[in-house]
Amino acid sequence: MKEKPKDLPESVRACLWFSNPEELDWEQNQNHIITQILNRGTWEAVRWAREFYGIAAIEQAVRQPQRGLWFPQTLNFWQKFFGFTLHPSLASKALFSLSPTFRYKTPVRRYRKFFDRRPAPSGPVPRSSDRSPGRAIPLRTE
Repeated sequence: MKEKPKDLPESVRACLWFSNPEELDWEQNQNHIITQILNRGTWEAVRWAREFYGIAAIEQAVRQPQRGLWFPQTLNFWQKFFGFTLHPSLASKALFSLSPTFRYKTPVRRYRKFFDRRPAPSGPVPRSSDRSPGRAIPLRTE
């Protein structure tokens, strides 16, 4: 089992913002810690990770990326650094994204075709001021 590091550089502490470094299980959370250091760390932090975990553990973290934690440029850089390419579906699942867009295109295409075929509404548009409880909305004929 990996022992807690004796002196943790400040550059590594900055990468481990999600937890208190003194309470981390350095072996169980190895992949997550390495991912955070590679994503957010400086070269000093990366060198520390190489000395603490080894180059094989770092390559393993890149080959089996955790879902939704990687920045696109960072993952691309480390793939080129280690000389391999991840399968596109694995790489897309690993990328961090705050975008509400769909990643799976089949259902979106199906619904988009439906909405593109609907004709635009024509005729009078009801006014919200004509509403009253229990009555139907009359159509404006002006």
